[in-house]
Amino acid sequence: MIDDKAGDAQVIVVTTRASEATLDEGDVEALRRQHVNIVDVIAVDSKTNLGIADLKNMMVAAALNEAKLPRTSTEVPLNFAKLSDHLTKTLTRDGGPFSLSYEEFVTLANSKFSIDGESSLNAKELFCFWGMLFELSNGDLVLNPQQLADVLACVFTKEPSKIARMGDIANGIMWHRDSVLEAIWGSRYPKHLWSFDSAVSPSKLTSTLPPFVNL
Repeated sequence: MIDDKAGDAQVIVVTTRASEATLDEGDVEALRRQHVNIVDVIAVDSKTNLGIADLKNMMVAAALNEAKLPRTSTEVPLNFAKLSDHLTKTLTRDGGPFSLSYEEFVTLANSKFSIDGESSLNAKELFCFWGMLFELSNGDLVLNPQQLADVLACVFTKEPSKIARMGDIANGIMWHRDSVLEAIWGSRYPKHLWSFDSAVSPSKLTSTLPPFVNL
């Protein structure tokens, strides 16, 4: 399949159960001769973690090999890197804001890192492309996208009686109550986003369930 669809792909061959069996060097060399784009061969074991750390190092090395994969690294201005570091290490620590408006992002970039408006737009698009930020439909930038994904994985209802009716299948159905959500989010619970009557609608973070879904 690799020969047919991605003949130039850099391939790391991974075998399993490394604690129970060893790779035959003759087989490995024969495989390398047949497929010249194999960059590494390694055996791992999911039970003992044998070889996992080495596999991670191999993947990083392969990804950063610009001679083979020239588009896996991007040169950016130093102040972009400083802004990125500030966002990930300073603003995302406990007690920091859940999101920034685009205007707040531009102001931060300009005041602390001397990044002009046009360059701020480039930085925002780059950070979103990398998955460091997530842009909501209203333009706000979520500083920790994984946190948003974790909460959106739940289905919320405003009616506790509906949860009671669900019985054994209530897992995953949550009563929309500040104390419940604060237990998930901690001190970073963004009440302004999760109010069913205010900013949620313009951000399009919730939607009405189809009428055939009986909560």
